[in-house]
Amino acid sequence: MEIAILMGGLQFDSQQEIVKSIWRQAREDGNNIYIFLCDIGLKALYNEGEFNIFNLPDLKRYDGIIFLEDTIQNMKIRKQIIQRIRVSAVPCICMNSASDDMTSVKLDNAKAMERLVLHLIETHGVKTVNFISGPRGNFDSAERMRAVETTMERFGLELKKERIYYGNYQPESGKRAIQFFEHSEMAGPDAYICANDEMALGAFSQLQEYGIKVPEDMILTGFDNIFAAKNHIPRITSVERGNQTTGNVLYKNMIRMIRHEKCERHTLVNCIPVFAESCGCALSRIENDQKICREYSNIRIEQNLHMIMIRNSLTEFMGLDSFGELKRCIQKYIRQMDPEGFFLCLNDSEKVFSGKIKKQNTGRTIAMTADYADKLGIPIAYVDHKFQSYIEVERGNILPDNYLQERTGTLYIIKPLHYLNKCYGYCVISNSELSIESQFYHMFIMNICDAMENIRKQEVLISMLEHMRKMWIYDTLTGVYNRAGFDQYSSSVIRDAQEKGKELILIFLDLDNLKRVNDRLGHDEGDQFICIVADILKKYPENKVVMRYGGDEFVILGSGTSEDQAKKMIRQIKAEMENYNTEHELAYRIDASMGYCMVESSTKENIENLIRYADEKMYEEKRLKCDCRKRE
Repeated sequence: MEIAILMGGLQFDSQQEIVKSIWRQAREDGNNIYIFLCDIGLKALYNEGEFNIFNLPDLKRYDGIIFLEDTIQNMKIRKQIIQRIRVSAVPCICMNSASDDMTSVKLDNAKAMERLVLHLIETHGVKTVNFISGPRGNFDSAERMRAVETTMERFGLELKKERIYYGNYQPESGKRAIQFFEHSEMAGPDAYICANDEMALGAFSQLQEYGIKVPEDMILTGFDNIFAAKNHIPRITSVERGNQTTGNVLYKNMIRMIRHEKCERHTLVNCIPVFAESCGCALSRIENDQKICREYSNIRIEQNLHMIMIRNSLTEFMGLDSFGELKRCIQKYIRQMDPEGFFLCLNDSEKVFSGKIKKQNTGRTIAMTADYADKLGIPIAYVDHKFQSYIEVERGNILPDNYLQERTGTLYIIKPLHYLNKCYGYCVISNSELSIESQFYHMFIMNICDAMENIRKQEVLISMLEHMRKMWIYDTLTGVYNRAGFDQYSSSVIRDAQEKGKELILIFLDLDNLKRVNDRLGHDEGDQFICIVADILKKYPENKVVMRYGGDEFVILGSGTSEDQAKKMIRQIKAEMENYNTEHELAYRIDASMGYCMVESSTKENIENLIRYADEKMYEEKRLKCDCRKRE
């Protein structure tokens, strides 16, 4: 079976435990799990690029969908995902869903929090509470807050609005909450109740800085009962969520739904309060000191190794000039991580990183898109400890068919590659505990995204500079040299003539009847006339410089050994014009009058004087043509 998981982050222990529980069961059953994952930042455009990962999968291709709805705080995105799931008609189970019509597994946050608050009031005499909440609109946090409010109301107590601080579940928001409350004019509370352990640990750190002792001066509680809270001194009073049980129920109910077996519409998973030292109870830490020290020592060593790789990759990626160089660097770090599988899938690396500028209605810009291409290239594929070659992948398949056919019981984590809301593609890592348990991998992917954007901008800048250089030396209408370009490149023709002992040939050309074409057919047709002649002049002769001298005037500088060669050049140009007239049905004839002059290549004569002399010769031909027309 192929099961998709849609979720918004793996930074918390609870999320990691649920995913590992699902993966463990799927691996035993030989089912594949695809986790589509986003990491949210502070910038709206960045988040837009992260949320785009949920537009990548074709949900109809999967046998079932697990949506960890409460991990995504953006209500608009949650509704869009729910709508996509409904349209797909694929069996889906949600965690902590706000939609009553969706099959769901919910944590009994309310009952556990009620028991925790009841304990604080009845056992420890708590009357005033400051509540450190998760983000506004978060299902779990809102339910826990309501439980605090209703339990306090039973005892005639109140959780006042000014005693609620909205954090983001991270330790630093716990620190900021304590700073906010301690600098307010309110009287201090009897207890700080935090919506999760991460914020409780941050709050403890800040209380300690202020000299406030827990639990002697202040009671502190959390929620989740994570490893760090269990083994903290003092141990944090918390709530055991039963994450492994939640993962088991999500997976088993998903399988039942896929098999069309009977399945509970809504399953409630019990949460159990754990009363420990931070509220003044005697429950000690679970692990012995030696085991904890070894565990933290291993974590510290691993974190140091990861930080070195992050720092090295960041500094190494900064100085790269091309995507080819970046590709080689990424491969080096992938070898060091040595996952079971890793794929870098890009919309169109050749186009994005070529630096080529293309015209659009809004001006000139590099090709970038906010969506995934129908087909994506795979510049990097690491499989079974070696790099392999896969050309491309269909967007809906995520990975090449010939790779997927060989794999069962595999966990794939799919992350977006983007800069703000501009999409580069996505990357996939398989059967990697590192990508679940550590933020290192996710920071590494961010480094890759930043490096790709830096290279793209560099290529665009080079392309723009080249474009500006061409604008400086080329005539924008015809593509032949303007006066600046002629002055710059005529020296090479002169030098070549001197080395070969040849003379310089300068031809002055003036279009016939351009004014009549403009007057009768319009200036667009007149411009076409000019461009046709310019294209002809680019062909004959080969070793020459062509300049658009004026509106309908061109100058050609070449070399030769006799006037016959100069006359031959003119005949070739005229013959090409006749061929064009024969092959194309125009409302006018392509024709021009020409004059030439020849001088020694070592001459000190000013080019402008030569142009003037050739111009006079050209007018002689033009007068002859005029006289002929009069006689006719």
